[in-house]
Amino acid sequence: MRWTRKGYAFGVVCRGRHKLVGWPWYANIPFTNLSSIPGGQPTIRCLLLAWKLGILRFEPATEDEIDLARRNPDAVLPGAPPLQPAPFCWGSLGTNQMRKAKKNGVSLPLKKPLRGKRVGPISPKLVLDSDMGEDEEVCSDND
Repeated sequence: MRWTRKGYAFGVVCRGRHKLVGWPWYANIPFTNLSSIPGGQPTIRCLLLAWKLGILRFEPATEDEIDLARRNPDAVLPGAPPLQPAPFCWGSLGTNQMRKAKKNGVSLPLKKPLRGKRVGPISPKLVLDSDMGEDEEVCSDND
């Protein structure tokens, strides 16, 4: 078995069509080569006990997991789940101008004073449902 992220994803999940379930990430054991795991014999004994009890085991991988292993090898690694980036379907969320001053047109050729700087947008690019309070309602102009 390969212990690198790409080696595990392509060798075990894609070719072997299995995944390793039950890795004790809560015990701060990283998924790496067993010779490189910090902690020595107690850590290896913890993994061996989990294997003997059936907590750590191989299960068949679904087609979605195999496809995910091809696209993003980090997402199928056993252990702590990796942070997932925002989906591509959200698209571009506009420019990043939060609380930045906008550039003004130069009016020096007309011998007029420069206008004052204006602050950019102050609302966030994306407002999630979890950001709203329980007593707040979503109102639209079409109602």
